[in-house]
Amino acid sequence: MKKLFSIIILVALFFIAKPVFGAVVINEIMYDMETGSDSGREWVEIFNNNDASIDLTGWKFFENNTNHGLTVTQGSAILSPNGYAIIADDPSKFLIDNPSFSGTIFDSAFSLSNSGENLAIKNNELLIIDEITYNSTQGANGNGQSLQKDNSTWRTGAPTPGTLNNFSVAPENSSSDSTDSSSSTQTGQPPTSANMPPIADAGDNIIGFVNQEIKFDGTKSSDPEDDELHYEWNMGDGKLIEKDSFTYTYAYPGTYMVTLMIYDGRNYAFDTVTVKIQQAQITINEFLPNPTGKDEEEEWIEVYNGSDFITDISGWELTDSASSSKPFTFPQNTLIAPKSYLVFSRQITKITLNNDQDSVKLLLPGGVVFQEIKYEKPLLGKSSARTDEGFVWSEPTPGMANISTIAINSNKQTISQADIVEPQITKNSTKTYSINLTDNKIEGGYIVMKSDSSTYAKASVDELASVKQSSQNPINLVLLIICIVSVSGLIGLSLIKFRKKSFSP
Repeated sequence: MKKLFSIIILVALFFIAKPVFGAVVINEIMYDMETGSDSGREWVEIFNNNDASIDLTGWKFFENNTNHGLTVTQGSAILSPNGYAIIADDPSKFLIDNPSFSGTIFDSAFSLSNSGENLAIKNNELLIIDEITYNSTQGANGNGQSLQKDNSTWRTGAPTPGTLNNFSVAPENSSSDSTDSSSSTQTGQPPTSANMPPIADAGDNIIGFVNQEIKFDGTKSSDPEDDELHYEWNMGDGKLIEKDSFTYTYAYPGTYMVTLMIYDGRNYAFDTVTVKIQQAQITINEFLPNPTGKDEEEEWIEVYNGSDFITDISGWELTDSASSSKPFTFPQNTLIAPKSYLVFSRQITKITLNNDQDSVKLLLPGGVVFQEIKYEKPLLGKSSARTDEGFVWSEPTPGMANISTIAINSNKQTISQADIVEPQITKNSTKTYSINLTDNKIEGGYIVMKSDSSTYAKASVDELASVKQSSQNPINLVLLIICIVSVSGLIGLSLIKFRKKSFSP
């Protein structure tokens, strides 16, 4: 009698527990992605249709009788009533495809067959809780949709991880697979139509400049059903543009958040890019590759801000072509005042400029080449200086305005700017200049006047130095004073003699 009673209790407990086990069902299967590789992007959704929470600790996921285990990577192993959980091949890739999913994710490395196979959920005692067999004839084979459970049948629809299933019309040749893997039936219930949302693509972040034409292109946006898309761009400065691609200019510096909204007739999608607009008048102004002294001590590169605004060049870089050293990055909060220069020595940048041929590059943050000056056979002691005629060999003027006269270049050495500026024809400097007056309107020094003309030009350093030296030579000054005193004395003696003769009886 006791034995019979124990058997009855065990049987009763078995039938009581089974509904709890059976409350967890396989609810959705993503086995064949629409675009890109399936590797790591497949997943299975399970659902707790019971009114009590269920602890899934120790449960297993089987694929064709292969145990893949379940490891929680997000959320809790306790599945709440009417709660969802995702079993993912690669949780990180699942979250890339579904960034808004915040529920429980189990990691269970597997590879779902695109033709079909058997899937099963087993508890910690390896009892089968739910089991299904799917195949590609049911649909969702490479069209971006998933297989979704609809009572005892399976339909296809837009993926709905963590939410209610959303069915679309099943293909005519699709069959429905019930929870019992041994049977399949064709549903006669009218399906609910679904439209997959489009994918917005506004392109990459942009670093641009005031009044520069910048290309915006949203044509990489797409729609799974190839629906016609409507485009609307918010340019971040109050301007709205309804085009798929166009060029746009910003009048003021700043950081603009540009948003592209696309609409396929039912759903909206958004993408945002950052556009950083700066003053465009930052330039390599001068550099000294072949000094008269030691290269490692006297080489330098000068950068100039030609704008009327303080400009932040933090993150910009200097480099050269021939050197194996890494680029020099301007540190945080590197500012250039309006109409001002910054000189960077080789001791700081570690940039070695070759004495045969090389190039100096100014790079935007991220490594994009903004300016490149190429040179060959630099003249000893001469700098490469920016002029209206291009870069020429000239007298070094670090931290000051460049000399406009071009140095004599008998060897026909050339400098070019990114192969755009043609090699410059050098000119002989004239010696017909004379010092005029300091001119505050011309930055960095003096203006000079030609002796045979009223036109003005800047004097060379040699000429300014010679005039300055002659005016400041102490010997010349002493001789001048002696001459003045002597002449004054002679004039005085003459006046005295003249007075004596005039008043004599």
